[in-house]
Amino acid sequence: MKSSTAYGLYGKYVERGHLQLCPGAVVDPDAPVNRIVELYEKGVRFCGFGYDAYKSSFPISRLKEWLFAELGELNPGIVDLVKPVSQTAGAFNPLVMKLDYIVKRDEPSIRFSKNAMWPYEFQNAVLITDGYGNRKVYKARPQEKIDNVVALCDALAVFDFTEMRVMQVSEE
Repeated sequence: MKSSTAYGLYGKYVERGHLQLCPGAVVDPDAPVNRIVELYEKGVRFCGFGYDAYKSSFPISRLKEWLFAELGELNPGIVDLVKPVSQTAGAFNPLVMKLDYIVKRDEPSIRFSKNAMWPYEFQNAVLITDGYGNRKVYKARPQEKIDNVVALCDALAVFDFTEMRVMQVSEE
């Protein structure tokens, strides 16, 4: 992180608690699961988990292990709520359209925290349209961060999946 051109800015985000860093040169694969467990123990409840399948097999296996150990007795299908979210332009197109709609409505359907990374990352994000008219979020410049924006699109995919699953269960 210290070699990043935006380290000064990221350092301020870390100091303010807006960004958590793992010690060392690479992401600790246990860090995402540890954070989920921490939030769960504080009372946060999750409707599902979406992830980019690229280089995520270890943390996803750990998440499924924890979910089954914690909640599997009550809900044996709990690990089915952990789903990969395709990062292709075709898969992202409906998510980008939904995000555009919920943000631009007269009364937006979403509220963002006061975390300073939201406006920073949204200003770094651009929409690219492929030859088929699909839109996807990309970095305006390679060194910038847009992780929260992409994660929000992933969350919309998980919400859609969870909503469909709830409707299927209620129909049975």
